[in-house]
Amino acid sequence: MKPYLYNVILGFLAFLILLVPFTGKVHDARNRWFKRLTARGWMVCIAFMLTMIVNYLKDEQAERNDLYKEKSRINEKKADESTSRKLNDESNAKTINTFTVALAKYGLKYDSTQKIIQKLIRDSSKKIVRIESAENPNIILHSIILDKTVYGTYFFKISLFCQNAPSEHINIKLSTICEVGNEYHAFNKLSNFYSNDGSMARGELFTFSVVCKTPQTPQAFYFLLNGSYKNAYSNKYKVNRIYSYDLEQKNIGVPLEPYYTEIKKFFEKNL
Repeated sequence: MKPYLYNVILGFLAFLILLVPFTGKVHDARNRWFKRLTARGWMVCIAFMLTMIVNYLKDEQAERNDLYKEKSRINEKKADESTSRKLNDESNAKTINTFTVALAKYGLKYDSTQKIIQKLIRDSSKKIVRIESAENPNIILHSIILDKTVYGTYFFKISLFCQNAPSEHINIKLSTICEVGNEYHAFNKLSNFYSNDGSMARGELFTFSVVCKTPQTPQAFYFLLNGSYKNAYSNKYKVNRIYSYDLEQKNIGVPLEPYYTEIKKFFEKNL
């Protein structure tokens, strides 16, 4: 019901409550209890009760109207947000498309999964499109773990990690020495831990074992990773890095100067 109809009803009931007492007797004192009310008296009472009921219905209707307006406002807001997201997505798609077209003119492509720009190489003879990373590969010694020690024999698990881009034609050797007091002791060079002319994918981890036997108790081991590898364009990269493993702290690191130079000279002289 419309709010103005409630107001009309309330006005009519108020008119009855005011008018009826002036047109006749509403109370008879000769009777007792509720019988003292005349027909006009009962009319006033009923009109008063109806006024309260109509007021309640009016308030309830107003509350429902407010809830409906709030729900409509929320739905409109959601519709506006949906439209805004759609327009924003379309704008982003146009921007990405423009960016992709611009890169293609220079033989490049953006890889959204790896978030890198790649070079697009076209093989005109076979009509095949091949994608290669524009970044340079980097092979590092990722971790050194002392697996166990048995009667002066140290069993290590060492992992290599290929960063940034795939690497090919890997030819890397690993040399090991240990430090006992102020002296260094060399072990045999490990050159067959990885297949000749092998390759590693971007993000690949390769783990192998190294066994070092010494009659004395060393305080540290040093590992020299030395060799070369190539990227997809046959560009050659050299690696020549020394890593340390402290037996007391059980952690991997890089020797500081002047020890780094001293250890490097020992490697070059003995291995």
